[in-house]
Amino acid sequence: MKREKMKFALWGAVMLCLFSCGNEHDTVLYALKEMESRPMALHLDRMQCKYRGRDTLCLDSVMPKLRLVRYVDTTECSPCILDRMYYWNDLIKEAGRYDGKLRYIFIVAPKVLQLEDTYLSIEYSGLDSPVYVDTAYVLRKENPQIPVDPIYHTFLLNEKDSVILVGNPLENVEIENIFRHTIDSIINL
Repeated sequence: MKREKMKFALWGAVMLCLFSCGNEHDTVLYALKEMESRPMALHLDRMQCKYRGRDTLCLDSVMPKLRLVRYVDTTECSPCILDRMYYWNDLIKEAGRYDGKLRYIFIVAPKVLQLEDTYLSIEYSGLDSPVYVDTAYVLRKENPQIPVDPIYHTFLLNEKDSVILVGNPLENVEIENIFRHTIDSIINL
């Protein structure tokens, strides 16, 4: 039954995207099937971890049931995106009610020329969460199933690192509703 709920969340997001994003039907379906095809390999231990601009050690001693990944790569202006990351703070704070079963993972893989600006943006972003800086582009290399289009760069993973929802809850009310419903049904609040 849980597998069916997860399928509902992923394909609910597909339908939303088909009708609201304006992308080609086949392209969207193919991209989502690719993302769903195998678990994501995050390799956070191979990235720098920064909190408010300072190097920090990020240890995940307990694997949460769900992780929402927000990935910013070279297709986007890393400092520009980071300057708006504080918008996630309300959702991060809200995650406290799930007793560590939901974690937010922010990964940025900036262009080499934007690295210093990226570090400054992390420092002044106001984000209440660590940011992983992927200077070796590990996430992209290990996960070729992630499409280049940034609309696919926010995704929810289950405890097996399988994608169960794609879409940014901050940018689409319908995705936010599906996101909340999915979290509540999996965590069983």
